[in-house]
Amino acid sequence: GASGNDFDSIAEAITHFREQNPDLVDQDCPPFNIRDRQGKNPTIQSGDSLIHMNFRADRATEFTEAVTDPKFKSFQRDVIPNLYFAGMMLYDADINLPEKRIMESPVVENPFGRRLLSYGLTQFRLAETQKYAHVTFFFNGGYRQPLDASKEHYFLIASDKVNSFAEVPAMKAAEIADKAVELIQSGDFDYGLINIANTDMVGHTGNMQAAIKAAEVVDQALEKICKALEAVNGIALITADHGNADEMLIMNKKTKKEERCTKHSINLVPCILFDPQYAGDYRLQQYSAEKPIGLSMIAATNHILLGRDVPDDLDPSLFAVATV
Repeated sequence: GASGNDFDSIAEAITHFREQNPDLVDQDCPPFNIRDRQGKNPTIQSGDSLIHMNFRADRATEFTEAVTDPKFKSFQRDVIPNLYFAGMMLYDADINLPEKRIMESPVVENPFGRRLLSYGLTQFRLAETQKYAHVTFFFNGGYRQPLDASKEHYFLIASDKVNSFAEVPAMKAAEIADKAVELIQSGDFDYGLINIANTDMVGHTGNMQAAIKAAEVVDQALEKICKALEAVNGIALITADHGNADEMLIMNKKTKKEERCTKHSINLVPCILFDPQYAGDYRLQQYSAEKPIGLSMIAATNHILLGRDVPDDLDPSLFAVATV
């Protein structure tokens, strides 16, 4: 629909908004329309074809539901056009969304959570709203619901509703830590998956001081969680799938000036093992440039730490069982 902000190109729109507010991050641009060649402001009409180019599912699912689901009720839709809608790939396997897609998604037949269930182990997943899909939907290979609700329990901490997480760099790290301690102390779970979102979400704002505060808060949360694990002879494996707050400034290749960095970094990430009871029962594998290490090894590593044999279909573990 009409937003009142009409431009001839996306570049013109973003340039306009950045001139108004030099600190503006692209994702915070107000809604705007692109005029067609006749200078008109076209809108999507019934009979149009619409291709959603996103391949990542979280935000793509929200948009797809809003324009295709006749039972959608999250906000009022004044016009519901009859579209031929196609997504890049399957966004939600639970509800076959979207029905039409350009390519099929890779099928994850045996995600790590399913393997835990096959071993008879109980698990919890814990995150605030911003990363809840990551510890549930994505971790399950594209399914929202627990694979076995009797042994797989999801816990959501509602995120703050703010324009920018630089306003609240602490986010819900303390609440997540408190809930994690409660779940650990309950003795009801063999495994827990926790996502603490601060350094990613605050890193995206480009605010250096807020990112520093976010990192400090994450440190405090991890300390609390690790102490709770130590009390029950537990183990923590702490890692990330990409960097963000580690690189808050980048050099503009054209202007040769420093700029705020609001995107993920491609730096190596740490993988930290916390095991106060370690007695030499496993050891770090030797890897090299010809045999590199990576995130895909975490599943096998968890098997070693859980005292399980590593299935043949997994990439190797970071650790090997020590031999006498």
